[in-house]
Amino acid sequence: MKAEAEKNGIRFSQAGPNGNNMDSKLMLDRLQQGISSKVDALVTFPASAEQFDPIFAQARSAGSYVATVEGGQTKNQNINAGTSFEQFGQLAAKTVAAKPGQQNVAFLTQGPTGPDATFVNAFKETAKQYSNIKIVDTRYDGGDVTKTTDMATALMTAHPELNHFVTNEGADTPGIIAAIKQKGQVGKVFLTTNSIYSGSVEGMKAGIVYSFLLQNMCEIGKAPVDALIKLSKGETVPSNIPTPIDFATASTVDSLTKSGDLQ
Repeated sequence: MKAEAEKNGIRFSQAGPNGNNMDSKLMLDRLQQGISSKVDALVTFPASAEQFDPIFAQARSAGSYVATVEGGQTKNQNINAGTSFEQFGQLAAKTVAAKPGQQNVAFLTQGPTGPDATFVNAFKETAKQYSNIKIVDTRYDGGDVTKTTDMATALMTAHPELNHFVTNEGADTPGIIAAIKQKGQVGKVFLTTNSIYSGSVEGMKAGIVYSFLLQNMCEIGKAPVDALIKLSKGETVPSNIPTPIDFATASTVDSLTKSGDLQ
């Protein structure tokens, strides 16, 4: 995003929370600061529509463009760009269904609204097409990765038939892997997750991670900048701009990541 902005002569700055946990208050404070500073455009990941929609409306009223990255559940932005959580859920279901045998799935995600809900609902709807997928439970960790291991362990205890965790939160990967190891379920319970990072590759080599999402991160950065430039010139752009995704399994990860575009 920074490189694309600078290439087009646009001043770019970045601010936000550190670590894996969401900090909506800090994000909202930074957006408010941007509005006060009369920036031309704001780009953010909206954690929830209830919190972010009002400030998006305020920014636009103040004359700023607003872009969301991998959001889409809010309505007051000019554009949303990045991975479509609907496509993410659909492709995750298709990928899980391709694993041989019955797949008894439990979701572990941040919350029941926003992108998480879009992902889970899209997975569930697509899973209806496949006779080997059964949804057994859904739990929410509120974005607190310190809860992940205990929650995953509790899910396996409550549902002995569970054999496949699914999450759209890459930060949950280490905690779910730890829970599977601690319960002695390696080779019996698997994980489909988000991102090549957070231990997904190591988890795949250990026989725990069945698949993980690959995103075109460069396009995710470039797309909102390019769209905002077009808007500023009076051009029409789509309100939602999906960027390329794919799922890696042990047999496809090397070929999919070879070019470096997907990661």
